[in-house]
Amino acid sequence: MKYFKSFLTLACLTTLLFLPVHSFAAEESSLELLQAENLELNQEVKGDLFAQTNNNVSKNGTYKNQWKPYLAPLFLNSCPKHSYLQVNVGFGLLRFSGLKGGFNRSGIPVSIETNSFEGRLAYSRTPLVEMILGCQYNTWFQAGLSYQHQGDIDVQSIPQMLPAAEGIFMNIGQFKSSLRLDAFAVKVYFNTAKAMIMKGIAYSAYMGLGTGPSWQSWTNMTIDAMDFIGSSISIAVSTTLTDNFSFKNRYCANWFFMVDPGFKLQSVIPSKNVSVLLGCKFNYWGQARNLGHSQGMKNWFTGGLAHPIGIKSIYQFAPYFGFELDF
Repeated sequence: MKYFKSFLTLACLTTLLFLPVHSFAAEESSLELLQAENLELNQEVKGDLFAQTNNNVSKNGTYKNQWKPYLAPLFLNSCPKHSYLQVNVGFGLLRFSGLKGGFNRSGIPVSIETNSFEGRLAYSRTPLVEMILGCQYNTWFQAGLSYQHQGDIDVQSIPQMLPAAEGIFMNIGQFKSSLRLDAFAVKVYFNTAKAMIMKGIAYSAYMGLGTGPSWQSWTNMTIDAMDFIGSSISIAVSTTLTDNFSFKNRYCANWFFMVDPGFKLQSVIPSKNVSVLLGCKFNYWGQARNLGHSQGMKNWFTGGLAHPIGIKSIYQFAPYFGFELDF
């Protein structure tokens, strides 16, 4: 019995001695494996690597996060076909070409006539806003429906002096109006398939084209006139009459088209679905005819302008800043 107790004690001590050594060794081995994996992951992060997999493409896109720029294909979305919302805000720089007309009213029996303006139309700078809802079909092509709006544009001409009639009549007139521009268009984008990558940001170029109907809303149209009238050539003292002739609103429908080149900035991380856009549009708004026509007068004093104002073409360049949200 005594030998049995000694044997049992010795067996227990041996078991306690060897079992912990084996367990600690296994735990140390697992810990070393985990540390090796973390070290490898840290090396990848420190090595500035971003990797992502596109399930619909047969290859993976890996982008180095470095300051030195390089070209690489764009695989930034898990699905190449997705919808998007785009909002652009810029400044519409308008141009009025082919401007004709005069300030003489047809109801005043004088032989003073002019067929062209002196100088250009001046206008106030207001924001141009565009919203696009569409679908991107692949890395290089996307299409959508666009709506553009620019309102509260104050348009006015340079005060113009007309020639005197037999020395007894002189007129100084100025055209004023408020203008609003609206357009709906089908718009397509052609994107570069490759982008310049630098520090995890992709810089790519695009070209947008669009066409559709547009409306010009000419409201609050007036002719401010100062008339100097004398009874004869020998009389130096003259009488000054100041008139304000108001016209009805004029709406001009035209066919609209645009050209929109620019650059897009987006993150190479797939979870970042917001892009920033920088570009400059060219918008053609069409023509405006018969501003101040006799049928558009509001009052009974005169029948309208002897030569209604007409603009052959209205176009603009609009630098803008925007963003695009992918769904």
